[in-house]
Amino acid sequence: MGDMKYADNMHSALIVNLKDGKYLIDPGYLLYKPLKIEDMKEKFSVDTPVNKIELFLDEEQKELNLYTINQEQRKWRYKLKLKGVDLKEFMELWERSFSYNMMNSLVITKYDRNSIIYLRNRFFRITSKEGKKNKKLKGDLAYWISNLFGIDEKIVKEALKIILKKRRGKL
Repeated sequence: MGDMKYADNMHSALIVNLKDGKYLIDPGYLLYKPLKIEDMKEKFSVDTPVNKIELFLDEEQKELNLYTINQEQRKWRYKLKLKGVDLKEFMELWERSFSYNMMNSLVITKYDRNSIIYLRNRFFRITSKEGKKNKKLKGDLAYWISNLFGIDEKIVKEALKIILKKRRGKL
C-alpha cells in the first residue's frame, strides 16, 4: 500500500514475487510492464511516451518512492511500503478508500500514442512531452467518454448514476 500527500494507504500497487525477484506493477501510474525492484537500489527511471518516472528504493525503510517528471518538473507521487498486506487488510483499506473525496469523481486515464489522456469529471487533459492541453467538456459526458476512451456508453451512464447517488449520500 502506498502513502500519498492526501492520506496513508491511499494508493494500491502490485508487488509480484517471481523466481528471480520481486517486481512492481502499477496500473495507476500506467506502469504495466513489471519492473524489478532490486534494480531500483540506485536512481531508477522509466521513460514513458509522455514523461519519466523515477523510483527510489530505500532498503532500510523497506519502501519505494515514486516521482514523475514532466518537462523538467519533478513531483513526488507516493511512498510504497514493500511489506505487503493480506487480503483482509487490503479489503478494509479498499473499502475505506471509498470515503475519500476523490471517490466522488469519475477518473479515467489511458495512453494514446504519445500522450496520456486524463479525465476527471468534465476536466479533460492531454499530456505529451510538448506540454499539457486542458479543456472542460460540455454536453453529454457519457458520449465524450465513450468516444475518447472506447468504453460502452451504457456502462458509462451506469457509472455516472452511481457517482451521482454517492454524491447525494444515497449509496
